[in-house]
Amino acid sequence: MMPAVTILKAIVDPRGRADRRGFLITMTVGGMFAQATMLFAPSEGTGSIAFMAVALWLCAVPCQRRLHDLSLSGWLVFAVLPLLFIWSVVASLLVGAAAFAVGGATLAALETGGPLHLALVALIAAPLLTVGAWLSLARGTAGSNVYGPAPGAFGLSEGHDHRPAMAPVQALAESRNPVAG
Repeated sequence: MMPAVTILKAIVDPRGRADRRGFLITMTVGGMFAQATMLFAPSEGTGSIAFMAVALWLCAVPCQRRLHDLSLSGWLVFAVLPLLFIWSVVASLLVGAAAFAVGGATLAALETGGPLHLALVALIAAPLLTVGAWLSLARGTAGSNVYGPAPGAFGLSEGHDHRPAMAPVQALAESRNPVAG
């Protein structure tokens, strides 16, 4: 059985890789922690923003690790967020325009559970579900890649430590900028 510490590290540290199994494990555990975080979040103020940032991070890290397994940068997760925001605005405008074109929407149709609300939720969720399905089903890179060795038995691997590769750069920087003693 996989140690709990390894799973916890895998949901907070974006370095390394996660194959399909590792992605589902870390997304499930990270999603549960994200939900628990949001349950205890204050409803407004700086505290709520901090709790939302933690929840976003817990859901983003498994996606970053999965992208690493596909030999893609984990930063794509954060590059997609503005696109999702734009899509949600466009979807809202489309649903609103369609409702008024058909004969005018009432506020009841926009209430939670109303037909327009459900259409809007479906439109906004469609890209997320598509990306989630792709991350869950795509075959990862065989063997090692720049993000780490191939995932192990539980679908997770540690990332490469790039700090030793930076030692020559640091030595050069220190030789050009000596610290006065």
